[in-house]
Amino acid sequence: MLLDDKASWPEKGNLLLDGFVYQRFVNSPTDARTRLAWLDRQSEFKPQPYLQLAKVLRETGDDRGAREALFEMEDRRRKEQNHRWWQSRWDCVLKATIGYGQIPGRALGWLLLLAAVGGVLSGLAYLGGAIVPNDKDAYKVFEERGYPPDYYPQFNPFIYSFEHSFPLVSLGVKDHWAPAPTTTLGIPVLQFSASRALSDSDILGCHPFRLNVEWLIRWWVWLQVRIGWGLTTLFVAGLTGVVKGSS
Repeated sequence: MLLDDKASWPEKGNLLLDGFVYQRFVNSPTDARTRLAWLDRQSEFKPQPYLQLAKVLRETGDDRGAREALFEMEDRRRKEQNHRWWQSRWDCVLKATIGYGQIPGRALGWLLLLAAVGGVLSGLAYLGGAIVPNDKDAYKVFEERGYPPDYYPQFNPFIYSFEHSFPLVSLGVKDHWAPAPTTTLGIPVLQFSASRALSDSDILGCHPFRLNVEWLIRWWVWLQVRIGWGLTTLFVAGLTGVVKGSS
């Protein structure tokens, strides 16, 4: 058993815990944040105290606290190592996206942010006529009258972006719409008053809610798909433990 309180802790640099084993806390701080501040008072980094803390926290039912302890251990371990520049960059990617495998849910947050940004860009591109049907007959009708045939699936920018961000998801929008082959098509005929108001907005002679640069949208979709695959792969790797403890 470990019996202590914060007032008993020594100054930073005067604590040696490597090899210290205990099974539970008694009349002591038990939250992960406080206990990590305790470990931070050691004179040098050693992984064993972090592993011990994670073990005790997990056995007391604090799985989240155990993951925080393992994340902090991995972060400090990687900083202690003499990495080459590309290893340091890769460590930054792993930390930001999946917390070195301890917090894989971060990757889902990034994927949702990617989908949201892509949804805004896709919506502006559609308002500017830079996204069109990829079916030949539907495209011809769209070019002539500004909207697709009645049988053709309607464009939804956020579903379109969601499908490109999550590579294993198919909801039927990206299969029917694509960046325009040319910027000479003009803006589409819009069905909803809100979208018409955005498309018609004029600020200092410009239309800020129209994005009719088709090559930019094409490059964005290309980039979005690859980032989506990368984040999905990292999420699966973190969830299955592939990257945990890697150097």
